[in-house]
Amino acid sequence: MPTAPEKCCRIQPYVDRRPDYAIPYITREIWDALAIWEPRIIVDRVAITPEDFGHWRFPVFWHLRSDVAREVLRTDVILPSERRP
Repeated sequence: MPTAPEKCCRIQPYVDRRPDYAIPYITREIWDALAIWEPRIIVDRVAITPEDFGHWRFPVFWHLRSDVAREVLRTDVILPSERRP
């Protein structure tokens, strides 16, 4: 976000790394960014899957902090095409 650059997660350094090295770091970066910048939700799980060679899909499973029924929602975090290697 240009007006608030601190509101992001740093996954770019891990995109070209081995999956066994990159997955834990990418998971942590996404989890921490959501915990810091979106206090209205609770992250249940970040599942990282390879989409194509050198491309990843980052589904994030979460629920609203105030949701009594605790309906788990899913959001896919996708690296913008202009930042893909």
